[in-house]
Amino acid sequence: MSIFRKVKWSFLLLLIPLVLTLIWFRKGLLYAGGEEGIPFYNLSKTSELSSRVWLEGNGGLPTIWFLPRAPYFWFLSFLSQNNANTVLPQALTFLILMITATVSVYFLVRETVVSKLKLKSAKNVALLSGIFYLLNPYSMTQIWGRGLYTQFFGFALTPLFLLLVIRAINKKSLTLASLAVVVTFVFSPAFVTQTQVLVLWVPALLYLGFYLSKNKKNKAEVLSAILISVFIGVFFLLVHAWWIIPTTLFAKGQYSFLLESSEYNLGSLRGVSRQFPPSYVIRLIHDMYFFSAKLYGEIYSSVLFKLISWIIPIVSLFSISILKKTEHFKFYLFLFAVSLFISLGSNFPTGPIFEWLFLKISYLQSLRNPFEKFGLVFMLAYAPFFSLGTYNLASELSRNFSYKKNRIFLLTIGTIVVLVSGVYVWPMWTGHFAGGFKINPWIEVPEYYEEVDRWLSEKGADFRIIHVPLLPGDGVRYNWLNSYQGLEPSEYLFNHSSISRNVGVNKSFYN
Repeated sequence: MSIFRKVKWSFLLLLIPLVLTLIWFRKGLLYAGGEEGIPFYNLSKTSELSSRVWLEGNGGLPTIWFLPRAPYFWFLSFLSQNNANTVLPQALTFLILMITATVSVYFLVRETVVSKLKLKSAKNVALLSGIFYLLNPYSMTQIWGRGLYTQFFGFALTPLFLLLVIRAINKKSLTLASLAVVVTFVFSPAFVTQTQVLVLWVPALLYLGFYLSKNKKNKAEVLSAILISVFIGVFFLLVHAWWIIPTTLFAKGQYSFLLESSEYNLGSLRGVSRQFPPSYVIRLIHDMYFFSAKLYGEIYSSVLFKLISWIIPIVSLFSISILKKTEHFKFYLFLFAVSLFISLGSNFPTGPIFEWLFLKISYLQSLRNPFEKFGLVFMLAYAPFFSLGTYNLASELSRNFSYKKNRIFLLTIGTIVVLVSGVYVWPMWTGHFAGGFKINPWIEVPEYYEEVDRWLSEKGADFRIIHVPLLPGDGVRYNWLNSYQGLEPSEYLFNHSSISRNVGVNKSFYN
């Protein structure tokens, strides 16, 4: 047992993301498809597409969605100079995002929970939080499984930003406050979906409210916290003005048709909410991925796997007796309650209240799929409850044995972690997390596309390519050696503008 005491278990926060990255990219294939296309195939072209508010392809479309990721892809294209293997930048991106997320949650829980608790191996509670944040059912399906870069970057940015905001307020540090805003620029692709602004700021504002309530009798502390928060907010607006201003100017034209159909949006909210009833939300699972579509096979419908899924909420209950002794208990409890309320959408018991707010506040209509978009905050709020619950349950069980207490303690923790973060999310460990066994997200673009692009480049620059057959929609499947399924990707495959998909939007052109 002395070996276990000497082990620096925190190295797992680096090792697990590294192992996952090596497994996912072991064949040297790109991760692509779904709603994103193939952005890492041609980094310079992606950088060019991301920096415009007018998409030349598809007959011409206004777009403000890609702007927030322009700096990141410009940086990658600058480094690669079109000579590097595009798989490597993508693999490093995934690795950095996973490490940032797990390490941020680790230090967040250390800062707010375990530093005030007199527990044996208290740091390992923070370690369990970091592992859980990366390896749980929601992370597998709604972060990595959906294949959206806004989710990938938001996954890393949200806990890091919250950690820096908390430290800035507690330390009264403008340096940390500035750093909090700087990291939002580094991870700016998160804001491709503007709901990520809500995801980012709600936890920070809830902490500010908690801090002000805790120090309401200390005017100096209250004033300091408010000034630091205002500084972060103003600095954030200045740093992100390059996409906030165009979004504000063009948002009416882009989103007005959605906001004018509130009843349609409400119907969409109700329809989507049926896929994640309360019993699913508290287990961080989504009906389509695990059950109705059976992306990961029949095994998730088995009694054993249903029992494993209940470990998360049941074990988390054992945390309350310890967590309520900490000064941050109210913060995490309120964060958990608010994120659960939003994630439930129109479901019982809070559905009528959410629907009323949904219709009254137009911005909330972007949350037509609230569990997908805001569940990230719910997952973050869950982390300290699950880790402390695991620790407390293991401690209680080991007390019932007069000998080998440490072994029972470690065995309990190991069993829970293996079942929740290993067995239940096994597709994360095999690379089948996106599309399961039905849709392949790992592709290699055939060489003849590069040959055709070179041939076209020799013809000059003043033309566009029209692809036949024209797609009125945007989905396509290519039967390559490693088949591709997702958005028709011609805009990434060729340097010239491509008219290929969504031409139904320009009806006169299509007809």
